[in-house]
Amino acid sequence: MSTSGQPTQQSPGSSLSEDRRVSGGVSGAGMDSPVVQEETPTTMNSPTPDAGPTVASSSHLLDDPRLNETMLSDAGPTALLARLKQSIVSTREFATFVKKKAQFESEHQMGMKKLARHTCESIRKPDGRQGTFVRQFEQMVKMNDRMADVGNTYVAALHVMHDELSELAKSIEKSRKNVKETCLRNEKNVSEAESMAEKAKAKYDSLCEDFERMRTGDPKSKFGFKQSKTPQHEEELHRKVTAAEQEYRQRVDQAQKARNELIHKLRPVSVKELKELTLECDSAISLQLQKYANLTETLALNSGFIVAPLKPAGGSLAGPQSMKELAAQVDNERDFYDSVMRQSSAKEINRTQVQFKQHPSLASAYPSTISSATPPKPSPAPAPAPAPPQPNKALPPTAAAATAADSAASTPQPGAGSPPPPQTSTSPPPMLDPVRTSTTDLSPADTRNSTSEMYPPGTASSMPSYGTVLEDLLDYEEGTVPRVVYQCIRAIDNFGLEVEGIYRTNGNQNQVQEIKRMFDADSANVDLLHPSANVNDIHAVASALKQYFHELPDPLLTAEYHDEFVRAAQIDNDVQRRDAIHATINKLPDPNYTTLRYLVFHLYRVQEREAINRMSIVNLGIVWGPALSAVDYNNVGEMALLGRIVETILFNAYVIFDAE
Repeated sequence: MSTSGQPTQQSPGSSLSEDRRVSGGVSGAGMDSPVVQEETPTTMNSPTPDAGPTVASSSHLLDDPRLNETMLSDAGPTALLARLKQSIVSTREFATFVKKKAQFESEHQMGMKKLARHTCESIRKPDGRQGTFVRQFEQMVKMNDRMADVGNTYVAALHVMHDELSELAKSIEKSRKNVKETCLRNEKNVSEAESMAEKAKAKYDSLCEDFERMRTGDPKSKFGFKQSKTPQHEEELHRKVTAAEQEYRQRVDQAQKARNELIHKLRPVSVKELKELTLECDSAISLQLQKYANLTETLALNSGFIVAPLKPAGGSLAGPQSMKELAAQVDNERDFYDSVMRQSSAKEINRTQVQFKQHPSLASAYPSTISSATPPKPSPAPAPAPAPPQPNKALPPTAAAATAADSAASTPQPGAGSPPPPQTSTSPPPMLDPVRTSTTDLSPADTRNSTSEMYPPGTASSMPSYGTVLEDLLDYEEGTVPRVVYQCIRAIDNFGLEVEGIYRTNGNQNQVQEIKRMFDADSANVDLLHPSANVNDIHAVASALKQYFHELPDPLLTAEYHDEFVRAAQIDNDVQRRDAIHATINKLPDPNYTTLRYLVFHLYRVQEREAINRMSIVNLGIVWGPALSAVDYNNVGEMALLGRIVETILFNAYVIFDAE
């Protein structure tokens, strides 16, 4: 800024002041949320700063003569520079506050939208309560999502305000620096002129005193040589006095001229510029304060209208509902009724009663005996085959004898068409049997009847184990782990834990297909603890187990959570990766969770014998990663991540799952 009175460079604050004078306030149009207009039939106008009480104008104080006198005094420029500095500091503090609040609001709104989206996805799953509760709760969660949208508009407006305040402080600071340099330079010139005048005065006074002593002969100086009082010496001293007086007059004239120019021309220009910059900065801050108040008020109003929309004229209930009204419409009794009745419509609520059915061959051979012993009954529809007796529980001798005696009394001798009694097997090592059976608590006679009524292998009523949906298979088998998984793991635990390359070495394909055929035909009568001529390769059992998981319609880790598992495997930190995979495992359906838990503890037992079988956790991850997840064999990087998922689970098996 020059001292010639040229106009100063316009700052952003001046444009803001002009906008305020033209528009008369902040419209707040940036915060007019379309969400509110959709929710309410009436239009909500954003409040303007003019709507509230205004402060009485104090502009007349700027014309106070005492203020002008103080500003034009020698202390005026310094006071104005300090005052302008205060306005700049306040502007920067305001900008910092707005920036940090925008950051906090942005994080809050992003978190709310993420939470709302995740909640809406989770609440629809059949694991939770359905009916009116889920409908009303979803609407309430969506309200929070819409409130986050309103908050995002508020955050964008705060960012714009921060940019304006920062630019204002920067521009005013630059203008202040220019005015300060000019003002200090002018003040320095006057100060130097006055200093030179004071020096000339001191010289002039000293020569005048010397000249006076010479004329009067004042003997004040008692030291030094005695000076002669010649006319030449007196004349020379008189010339020096005259020259000093002339110089003194010139210095005084220059100082007075410089000061007059400063007071009447230069200083008023600087004072005016500092005053205008200060008022401009203060006006811009006031405008931004009003804008901030307007934005905050509009945010609160928009959020309030989302939570409690305005009702249309007449109080009709056809308008949008408030959050309180949505919560009040949850019908607990209706939800309970619908949930229970939905179960009754999905499947039969009562099992078919077991009844005696006479074999046709016995009816023709002994018609009189059978008819006299048991009255004829209509043949019931065939019931699903019950689960087989647990192989590790054999009948005691007394029960076996009673069974034999009962069989001899009520049925013909073997060879007449009755099926052979079930085979028993030796007990395996202590292990939790996950396959629930329906014959454990039956009497010997009931056990005989239940076994004799099992469907023969290959009938239409038996469900194949391979390629069947896991949940459907477990519902059919009435267990927590598929029989094929249970039988294969039992066999490998007994015969394969110390076999080198278990799961890495492929088994005999003929035996693998035979195992698959046996489980598809009748999984209840398969016992891999007693090798036969057709099945005697433990590697074939391991290959059959892997093939079962490969042929699942939906992988054990499910296609739904595939991407979530892969993202978790990409985490480098071991603890964070474990926690992320653990959280995803907890989301798995119950059949997948129990089967995975049973398999993981088995693989943990395998890696415990790594020194013998050469199967480390890394090797097991390479083998089992593609078997448990949907795999794209063209994506080598993803295959490595699938192996890393299994590695992390095995490393933390007793952290992720409860011990058996």
